[in-house]
Amino acid sequence: MTIVTTDPGAVISTAVSESGGVNVPRQRPVRGLPIWEQITLLPNPLPEIDESHVDLRCRVLAHNLLMPVIIEPDGSRSSARPIALERLAAAAARHGAVFSLGDLQPAFDKPSVYSELKTIRDAHPELVMVAELPASRLIPQPDTPLLELQQVQRAVVDLGLHGLLINLNGIQQSFKSRYGATSAGTLQMLEELCQLMEIPVIARTLTGMPRMLCRMMIERGVSAVMVGGAEVVDDWLRENRPTQGELAERYRQKHEAFTGWGLPTVAAIRMLRGVGIPIISDGRIDTGLDAAKAVILGADLVGFKLAGSRSGEDSDEAIEHDIASFTADFRTAMFLSGAANLVTLPQIPFVAVGETREWLEAAESLWKQDQH
Repeated sequence: MTIVTTDPGAVISTAVSESGGVNVPRQRPVRGLPIWEQITLLPNPLPEIDESHVDLRCRVLAHNLLMPVIIEPDGSRSSARPIALERLAAAAARHGAVFSLGDLQPAFDKPSVYSELKTIRDAHPELVMVAELPASRLIPQPDTPLLELQQVQRAVVDLGLHGLLINLNGIQQSFKSRYGATSAGTLQMLEELCQLMEIPVIARTLTGMPRMLCRMMIERGVSAVMVGGAEVVDDWLRENRPTQGELAERYRQKHEAFTGWGLPTVAAIRMLRGVGIPIISDGRIDTGLDAAKAVILGADLVGFKLAGSRSGEDSDEAIEHDIASFTADFRTAMFLSGAANLVTLPQIPFVAVGETREWLEAAESLWKQDQH
């Protein structure tokens, strides 16, 4: 099947080859790609529902939520900003969303940070809360101290976490470590961690992943996956660029070669839909309309990064305004497309154009192959 895109003269093939592979669209920088803007939900001018009755409630990973959202700290996702995290946690508690503490590493390195995180948990005992660790801290590295799995388990229990995200951070390691990425043993570590933990272990990747790899992790106990895409990788690369020394030059060379690496978020979600565990969107989500599109593509939860986490200077009022606008847009998108709840939302038809359409068609081809 050949698809003619909206780009003049561009013809991209997504045909299934004789060897069973799929010719995906050519790799090219996607930093400016309007991924969500290139998806349009088909309007329903006769929805037969009231907008005020649109229901965002859901049940994911054995928890009842008022909306399918994980509120995350922005920037480096560091747990070393307890004042900002407290404001975000309070907002998540008010709105019935999942809350992420972000990267737990500072809590292991600084007792004061750990104490602040305990305070947040004590202040919001009913809040569904998760946190994150890079896989590289849980397998031996030449330049990073190892966190023992039992040590992680004790912290998880003490902080009352409901889920632990493991960031499969090979691309970050490859760009930042002078020794290169060390990833051997990650699958075994995940299996041991899943056996040890009494809470869901969630695999997180910025680049998307094949369904086969996702099933391998499911077989070893992983309860959910959080997938971003090439545009998220580009954001990370831009925000974490070294400024001097040999590592900075190495980083510059790799950045030029690997800009746009991975699947766009839309394809990463679409490829994994129906795999048997919840799929969490880690893509660039700015509005409730974007979130509705992510759910239609196959996401069960949507990561939403809020202001107020970089310096702690943003007010509670600003955070509340952001969440209220996001929620209102989410409900309006569902109302205008005729979806009364999150059960019916994935059934809403949509149209994709341009490069987003190319990637979705490629993901669909791979998804269909996996069903046989």
